[in-house]
Amino acid sequence: MQNPDDAKSIAFALNPRATQVGQSEYKTSCPVSANHKHNDKNPSLTIGNRDGKLVWHCHGGCKQSDVMYALIDRGLLSPAGTPPAPTKPVVQPPAEVNEAALQYLYSRELSDETIAHFKIGSANNAVVFPYYLDGELQHTKTKFFNVEKGRQYLQSKGGGKCYYNLDSIDFTRPVIIVEGEGDAHASHESGHGNVISVPNGAALAGDDPFKREFIANTLERFDPTPTIIIATDGDQAGISLREKLADVYGRDRCSYIDTYPDGCKDLSDVLVKYSTDEVDLLISSATAYPVKGLQSADEHRDAVLQLYREGRSRGVSTGYENIDKFYTIQTGELEIVTGIPGSGKSNWIDQLIINTSKSELFKHAVCSFENPPDQHLASLSEKFAGASFVGHEGVKITEDQLHEAVDFIDKHVTFIRLSDDTPPTVDAILRHARAAVLRFGIKTLTIDPWNYVLQSRQGQTETEYVSETLSKLRNFAQRHGVHVWLVAHPSKMLRSADGSVPAPTGMDILGSVHFFTKADVLTCIHRNPTVSPADVEVHFRKVRFKTTGSPASCDLRYSMATGCYQVPADV
Repeated sequence: MQNPDDAKSIAFALNPRATQVGQSEYKTSCPVSANHKHNDKNPSLTIGNRDGKLVWHCHGGCKQSDVMYALIDRGLLSPAGTPPAPTKPVVQPPAEVNEAALQYLYSRELSDETIAHFKIGSANNAVVFPYYLDGELQHTKTKFFNVEKGRQYLQSKGGGKCYYNLDSIDFTRPVIIVEGEGDAHASHESGHGNVISVPNGAALAGDDPFKREFIANTLERFDPTPTIIIATDGDQAGISLREKLADVYGRDRCSYIDTYPDGCKDLSDVLVKYSTDEVDLLISSATAYPVKGLQSADEHRDAVLQLYREGRSRGVSTGYENIDKFYTIQTGELEIVTGIPGSGKSNWIDQLIINTSKSELFKHAVCSFENPPDQHLASLSEKFAGASFVGHEGVKITEDQLHEAVDFIDKHVTFIRLSDDTPPTVDAILRHARAAVLRFGIKTLTIDPWNYVLQSRQGQTETEYVSETLSKLRNFAQRHGVHVWLVAHPSKMLRSADGSVPAPTGMDILGSVHFFTKADVLTCIHRNPTVSPADVEVHFRKVRFKTTGSPASCDLRYSMATGCYQVPADV
């Protein structure tokens, strides 16, 4: 592409607010960020023309090839005119371990066999640990020794993230997961060689999805693994990492090392200060997580004491003071939202999504069968900007406001869109939702509406199927700390002489009484479009836990122009 205007046109196509930062260079939004590769809070892509060629660089860390393919997908770059796809950076294997490195490794009580097994190398006053995946070197981590100041660790650029020692693992046997290379070495020395280490230490405890790449890429390998022993550091960060790993791989097959001997924070310290026998004893006597369904009262002692002393914290605000008196959004709960057609059930949930995204920085997953993503974006954008998408009553959202809204929504909302060959079952939806929990840290899941979910019941009555399915949703909410909104339509309601329809109760939902009995919260959104379209009644028919709220009815005003809800002036 030789035209010097190419960079400019592409930059402004990606972001109408792109800025010129050089003679022929522009700062714009990275096209890869739309796929959640990174959060593009500020435009991160520099694109320009140099020596008659189009060049680009993402400051958010995206690969040049990913940017290129994203530009091609958007029709902004012709495949014929693109430069050759950059090759993956070549990670060089470490040099043979030198004498200085050997002395350091010996001081950590490592044998020649262990050094050879892990293919440890060296670089001057440093040891180099190689990471292999299916025989291919992915990256290396360099640990500098005999340094008083400065960086102790250095990771190679490029390549993928994987577990350390992954290629040596037999996944049909018990697997040990540790927090660092030194801990893997200590485990190996003690006779427990089926061991791997996370590549980023306790960083998994955070919400950065890129630090979980090594998990997502190897999940299926753990399917046949009977038991997993987690031996992370004994500090708070290590404990957080331990809990995350247990959640990922299933607590029913996980054990963990609870405490370390005095003066030790991990297995490597135990090997140096004590012996291989002590490491072996710690691993062999790891504490099993409680088996699901088998619990003692003592396991809950600390929790009940905390509940006694502090009470159960309330959920997060809805954004409406009159509503918050009776209802808050509590993670880990299943909420059924019902109402007659046209009452605004979906609009109400969209409003809560925007409100909690702004106030709590919540992230959400939405599986909407009636609203495709572009239409759903329009609804969410109205509520973000407080202006009509179509110019209702002369209040129309501007393009700048729309871009701002889409940028905001992109950071907080993920749309679940099942492929044509994936039946819309609850199991399929929850598989995608679980991925959204792991990758994006979502706090809410919306399924809208229930009647589009394929009922894959075999030999079950509808009541039995509904009961089982709602239990799955409630278990998902509790296990992952996610608030689940499920929209369910009521049975046909009879109109009165003036055309009004009474607000449905929990017993009016079509299909089963279990919609009421299984829900933690049951909410009815009610308005009579033919009688008073702006007056909205929010009925909380059931609130299981007092800390969440209590049954009540509240009034709101609905703006037909903006699709937003407001507290009435007289409340």
